[in-house]
Amino acid sequence: MIKYLKMMRVQHYVKNVLIFFPCFFAGEMGNSVLLKKNLYAFITFSFATSIIYIINDIQDKERDKLHPIKKMRPIASGQISVKKAIAAVIILFFSMSVLVAIVKMDITAIGCCFLYIFINLLYSFGGKNIPVFDVALLGAGYLLRVLFGGYVSNIQVSSWLFLTVMCISFYLGLGKRYGELKKQGGGI
Repeated sequence: MIKYLKMMRVQHYVKNVLIFFPCFFAGEMGNSVLLKKNLYAFITFSFATSIIYIINDIQDKERDKLHPIKKMRPIASGQISVKKAIAAVIILFFSMSVLVAIVKMDITAIGCCFLYIFINLLYSFGGKNIPVFDVALLGAGYLLRVLFGGYVSNIQVSSWLFLTVMCISFYLGLGKRYGELKKQGGGI
């Protein structure tokens, strides 16, 4: 079970706390109905992020085997077969669909979630190798979390919150790229 949780990268679910931001900054965290919707939305989006991590690990399996740290990931190390990883993706996608139905999310919220999946598939299948575009895709993922939370809660995301999250997401994305270049000994 631990290896599946590692494959799903549940430690990265903390990023999905951004879903609660519109509700929090609107002063609605005490609203039990919205809080319940946000919790379901958090789980839904967490499943979406796990789907992407698994697909990315399948895609990068051979390259990850050569990396000093990534070779320990469950798919690259052979702890979980590609077939079982694909089965996990299907189960997570089905679970997402059930949660969407339970919460009765509107089409815009669902669209945000699927746009997140789409842009991250772009990232996994080559976008991560295009400088600046890769950072834009990473940044968009953070913004979509906030927008998703706003749509689920039926709360308009303020331009200040949007701009703040956008700036922080680009800062984090550029920092990640800078760190990777430093590890590789490359210049900027």
